[in-house]
Amino acid sequence: MYHRENAVKMDTTPDNVTQRNAWWWGGLLLTPIRWVTGYMFLSAMLRREFYVPAKMDPTSPEYTGHKFATFIPHALGIVKPLLTYFVDHASVLYVIAVTFTMMEALVGLFLITGFMSRLAGLVSVLLSAGILAGAGWIGTTCLDEWQIGSILIATGLTIFLSGSSAFSVDGWLLRRYPMVAEKNWFRWLLSGELAPDQRRRLISMTLAVGVLSAGAMLYSYQAFFNGLWGGMHNYSKQPHL
Repeated sequence: MYHRENAVKMDTTPDNVTQRNAWWWGGLLLTPIRWVTGYMFLSAMLRREFYVPAKMDPTSPEYTGHKFATFIPHALGIVKPLLTYFVDHASVLYVIAVTFTMMEALVGLFLITGFMSRLAGLVSVLLSAGILAGAGWIGTTCLDEWQIGSILIATGLTIFLSGSSAFSVDGWLLRRYPMVAEKNWFRWLLSGELAPDQRRRLISMTLAVGVLSAGAMLYSYQAFFNGLWGGMHNYSKQPHL
């Protein structure tokens, strides 16, 4: 009985409760970000597979693969030769279009349901970086593709740091299997409180995420639009020949 009571006291010390609540509240407060980010990815699959199925038909003028050619002129870095290769090889392009669409669907579902939240947030960053580097320069009325890619990188990294708590599958798993939640793979792939040594690095990690997000935004802003210095331009409205 003594040990049991002592264990209860140990588990309910103010420090433990504060730490646990801090992570729980962090995941809770980011729920709107997680849901909206998730639907932005899920909606891409819904448009192509259900609303406008011609987008996934290589014989249709609306085939989404045709967009890859429009990305090439001002794509950044290694993305440009990759896009060129895909466009030159129609069968590969179709596989890439299907794979990208399915990845967007899975990331969207995982973020909305809060399952494997940290992994889904990290994969969303990779997808968003691809979108930004390939299509960030395109925008018919404003700098919309650049804005979408930049903000999704930031939200994905933020979700990766925070995980999810309430209204999530991860939160249910944390409550249902508390012993599994102590495993490092669970913390880094799903959600939950980071280990003490990892918590000490959280400030540095958050600063690095902020610098990475801002750096990607500012670099692409200058590369695509000369938005920081030089004469600002929008190639989708005034083509560069």
